[in-house]
Amino acid sequence: MLVLFSKNGGIFIIVFSELDTRLKPKQQWICDNCGEVIESIEDGCLEWYKGNDDSLVENFRIVHHDSTCMYDPQMLFKEGKQAISMLLESLVGDSGLVYLLGLGVTEIRNFTEYQEIIKRLHVDHYEEARLYWHLAEEDHFFEGANAAWPYLPETSLKIIHKYKEKGK
Repeated sequence: MLVLFSKNGGIFIIVFSELDTRLKPKQQWICDNCGEVIESIEDGCLEWYKGNDDSLVENFRIVHHDSTCMYDPQMLFKEGKQAISMLLESLVGDSGLVYLLGLGVTEIRNFTEYQEIIKRLHVDHYEEARLYWHLAEEDHFFEGANAAWPYLPETSLKIIHKYKEKGK
């Protein structure tokens, strides 16, 4: 794959191969509960909860679609919260994005957390790049970048390529 990107006004041409990646974009994720790979879109779900005292949703997680990784609904109920989950296959692609955007800012307690979930579900290679994000930050990789550049698919590939060996 040929990747063109601009940082600080410069143009760089770099060749990356998607064969260098560990996760298949929009098909595999890292489970937020157990830390293992969710091997297929059918095996995962997005979950969150809301309190019974207000309608704000929070604590979004991508997890394996089984009771060992998902929130315990009875425990949440005792805390006055209600668990909500949706299969990942219903949240990717155009329809999934429209659904997620339809939740609306007024219903979300932590908008930054919500943006992170959207990037994980919809930006190619971002999920894997997150594994090395701390290395890129320590290396000042994002220094001088605009607000969007760190989250572009091309940038994610560059992060994976540059830091995956250091992250092992």
